[in-house]
Amino acid sequence: MLIRQPRPGDSADIRPSEITPESVYLNRRRLLQAALAAGVAGLAGAWSQSAPADVAPLRYAMENDRLPPPSSGTTIADSIDVHVPRNWRKAIHAINESHGELIAASDDEILDAMRMAGRQGVFAEPAAAASLAAVVTAIESQIIGPNERVLVMVTGSGLKDTKNAIRAGGKPTPVDPNVGAVRDALK
Repeated sequence: MLIRQPRPGDSADIRPSEITPESVYLNRRRLLQAALAAGVAGLAGAWSQSAPADVAPLRYAMENDRLPPPSSGTTIADSIDVHVPRNWRKAIHAINESHGELIAASDDEILDAMRMAGRQGVFAEPAAAASLAAVVTAIESQIIGPNERVLVMVTGSGLKDTKNAIRAGGKPTPVDPNVGAVRDALK
């Protein structure tokens, strides 16, 4: 999920000290309501472009007001490759109400996003990295402006999918379980 920062002059009743993983989990509806009330110009969702078009159920539902016929996809982001998304009507309503977007991300873009997240210390699994890949696409296509700030919620650990983590980041380096060995490996 992507939430664009309010523009100058907007306000929201959320302080940075309140934004912890637990508070986001427990108060995600409050967070979204505050962001929407503050005039956030875009709640976006990411879907995998590597899946066939008929497996992008939210995109299909936005255009047809119903889910597509059953099918299956082949994306590495298998956690978002679902035919019947939970609360799909609410998701579409939130995206439409915030004047948001559904943004496609290819498997290669998702792998690139996994690498990018890893360079920042975030170990994301493919479906979680799809959000970051969508941000890159949104910036390149000027959906997100150069001076806008964006929150990317990465909720899935790379430990969920070590096969694709290795595909994105390469084979792990074995390290003995002691501080000196870790220090040496990081040099």
